[in-house]
Order: sequence, then structure tokens, then C-alpha cells
Amino acid sequence: MNIQTVCRCGMAIVVPAQYAGRTIQCGNCRQPVVVPSLTAVHSPPVAFNAGHASPEESNPLAMTGFVLSLVSFCAIALAPVALVISIMGLRKRHNHGVAVAGVIIGAFQTFSLVIGLIWLFAFGGFAIWTGSKAINVVEGVVDHAKTLAYREQTKVIITTAATTIDEQTTATGRLPDEVEGMERIKHHEDAWGAPLRYTINATESVTYSIESVGPDGELGTTDDFGMSFPTLAPSDAPEALALLTDDSEHRQQAGLQWLSEAEPSEADRGRVIDAIIRLLPRESLSAMNRRALAHWMNEKELPRLFAALESSDSKVEPAAAIDVLIDLKSEEGLLLLLNHPDTRVRNETNRALGELGIDDERIVRRCLADLESYERQRQAIARLKGMSIDGALKSESAERTFQALLNMRILSGNIKDAVQFAVECDEASVNRRTIHTFVMLMGQPGADSARARDVLIALGTMAEGDVLVALNSPDHSTRMQACRVLEEIGTERSLPALQELTEDRFLGRPAQSAIESIEAAKREGVSPPQE
Repeated sequence: MNIQTVCRCGMAIVVPAQYAGRTIQCGNCRQPVVVPSLTAVHSPPVAFNAGHASPEESNPLAMTGFVLSLVSFCAIALAPVALVISIMGLRKRHNHGVAVAGVIIGAFQTFSLVIGLIWLFAFGGFAIWTGSKAINVVEGVVDHAKTLAYREQTKVIITTAATTIDEQTTATGRLPDEVEGMERIKHHEDAWGAPLRYTINATESVTYSIESVGPDGELGTTDDFGMSFPTLAPSDAPEALALLTDDSEHRQQAGLQWLSEAEPSEADRGRVIDAIIRLLPRESLSAMNRRALAHWMNEKELPRLFAALESSDSKVEPAAAIDVLIDLKSEEGLLLLLNHPDTRVRNETNRALGELGIDDERIVRRCLADLESYERQRQAIARLKGMSIDGALKSESAERTFQALLNMRILSGNIKDAVQFAVECDEASVNRRTIHTFVMLMGQPGADSARARDVLIALGTMAEGDVLVALNSPDHSTRMQACRVLEEIGTERSLPALQELTEDRFLGRPAQSAIESIEAAKREGVSPPQE
């Protein structure tokens, strides 16, 4: 028989009957437990909840400490209170686990609170110091921005005051002295309310300055600033150049006016011309620019104008440059632009040539010279083909054109027109020696071979005889090129020689193609040229 009893910790204990009336130790809480006697076992049961301790045996401190430790996640100041109460709850035997949890959470939150307070005291002062410095920096930035704004405002006031000085200079023909200048600008004050100061700078080029004493209001300190201006009454070319480089149009006009009337000096001519050319795009100054440029320009300095006209970043309009050449009556300068690659330049040049009435012979000779220029030869050849050339100039034109062809100066795209022009000018200029030279060049490697072939094709059937001879050349490349030329210019005269090549391993196909082309074209032969 067994006896069942319950410990005060709520643990149910079952022991044999021989332990009735004796004291045993609870296996859970290690507290002594008295085993009831057999008589007590059979007495009526007393109502008791074995799962919970009696009210006098509960642990409210443990529960309170645990709850406060949880609340400390939102109100960390309660963490020390929760820690203390949880430690007190550990002294009770009941709800021991809840008290331990409260101690752990409370200790962690208390540690966090201590670290936070240390950080606050350690870095709070630094933050306050940094904040004060930041405020000082912001105030400094604001003051600096204000100073910059006042400086810019003062510069506008100085520019206005300079206009007053320029008006006085224009009226009197001289720069006012310092007393007169101060009197003229006495009503102008800087942004800080201080009067401006006028001085004359007597250096190599006379200029004048208008200055502000700056924010401190004291003259001669580091915050003083001002602006210098060229005089509107220049006495030499450097002073006039200073006016041309200024951004104000009224100063540029004054400089151009002086340059239009002054005697040009060789030492300053180049610089003056370059400065005037840079102003050519200014339409409002066009008349003064042309007058000043015509006054200083000469034939030797024309390349400066051409360089500006042909520069990729130049803003000089062709019409403006041509007008300058017309003012100069520079026929040679206009002829240099006759075959310019830019259509606008050529059109303006044609207009100018018509106004000046330049004779055709000079135009022809300019075009023949431009045959040596890759950029201008197309326009030169086109102009030559459209002109009526008479007398000895025709033979000279044909001879010089063929010479350019022999020198391989004519581009492939211009060869046909060049040959046609030369033949139309003087067919007698095409002799056997010339054709033979092109036949020899036809067999050379590289671009010369292609150009020579194009010349022979352009000559047509008059070159057929010499090309037929090239079919017997030991050079394979020469024979191949000859087949291709005959395909374009050959007549029935070439068929027998080409027929013999149809069985050739390498030349059979080109020869057959030439035969088919000749038979389809049915060209008529012409007499070969004289030796």
C-alpha cells in the first residue's frame, strides 16, 4: 500500500505505507515533508489546489520586477528599479524563474542606461561645442556671401561711374585728371555707402582705375578692390588695342575710330590687324571694322585674313572678308579665293571679281595654279571647262593640265574632267610620248597605276594603240590593266590581240570581258597622235 502527499511547493509525493508518520525530503524543493499516518490518509479530503501555492506562499516581488524590466524597454529609467526588485524576489522560494528573468533583463537595460549616460556626459559637451562652432561657420558663410554680393553690386556701380568718365573723355578729347574725375563720380557710392576713388595709371598704356575701400571703409587695406579701364583718348596703337579687347562696344568703337585715322606703324601692324579681324563678326561694327582694316592691311598681311577665313573655329563671314578685299582693291587677294572649297566664299569672290572687272587670263592662270591643290582643283577644273580660252593660252592650259596629270597631282575623281579639258583646249598636246608615259605608269603598283589607267580611259580610242602594245608586256600587272582599259576604250582593232589571251590561265576572263564590251559598244577608231 502507498501513501500520497503534497509538498508546499506543489510537488505530489507517493511513498510506501511503512513511511507513515515519518519525515521525508521533497525531491523538488529539498524541504522536509511529513508523511501522514494511515488514519489521516483515510480521513475526508481537504480542498487544495496542488498546482498553485497558497496566497501566503506567492512571490509578488518577482512578478513586479519582471514586469518593470519589460516596461524598461520603453522607459529605460525604470531598469534599475526593476533590477533591485527582481533581486529581492530571488530571496523568495516561489516564482524563482520569473525573478531570474527580471534580473537578467533589468541588468541589461541598466547597463545600457549607464552607457548612454556616459556617452551623453562624454560627448554632449563636445556636441555643444561643435554646435557653437557650426553656428559661427554658418554666420561666417553668410557674411562672406553678403560681402560677395556687395562686391558684385559695387562692380556694377564702378562700371556706371566709368561710363561717366568716358563721357567726359569723349566730350573733351582727353582723360580727366584725378580732381576732375573725383568730381565727376562724387555721387557714386559703393554698396557699403563709401565714396569711390578715381586714379590715373600712368604706365606704358594709360588707363584709369575706380576703386572701393571695401567693407572696412578704410583706404589701403587688403579688402580694397577696383577696376581698370582703357582711356577713350588713346595716344598710340597699344592703347587703342586695349580698347578693342574690352567688352564694351563704345570702347571698341573708340579704338576703331582712332585706328582708322592714325598712321599705321609696322611694329604694331600685325597685332592691330589680328585684333580687328577678331571683331569682324560684330555686325554693329562692320563699317568701322572695314575702314580700320583697310587702313592697316597690306598685301603682305593678307594671309592673316585668309587664315581667319579658313579656320574651323572662325566666325568671320565670307562676305565681310571679301568686302575688306574690295575696299583694298586687292585683286590678287580675291584671286587666291577664286576656287575656295567653301561655296559661300566662291560666290562672294565671283561677286567681287565682277565689281572689279578682272580679266579672264588672270582667272585662267589662277585656276591652272590651283590644279596643284587637292582642295581646290575640282573647282578650278570646273571653272576652266566653263571658260572660253583663246590663243596661246589654250596650248599652255592643255600642257599644264597634262603636266599635272603626269605628276599625279590630279585626284582620281577629277582625272576625267581634267583630260577632257586638256583635249578640248588643244588635242595636239596629246602626243605618243605622253600616252606612253601613262601606259608605263599603268603597270606600277599603288595609286599611280589607278590614276594612269583613268587618264588612258579618259583619252579614249586615241590611246588604244599604245595600250595594245602593253598586252605584250612581260609584267602581268601591266597586261591586266591593259585589258581593263581596252574594255573601256577598245575597238575592233583590239579584238585579235585580246582573243589570243582568252586561253591564258590568268588573263582569260579579263580578255573575254573586254571582247564582249568592245563588241557591244561598237566604237569607232581614231588616228593615233603624232610622236
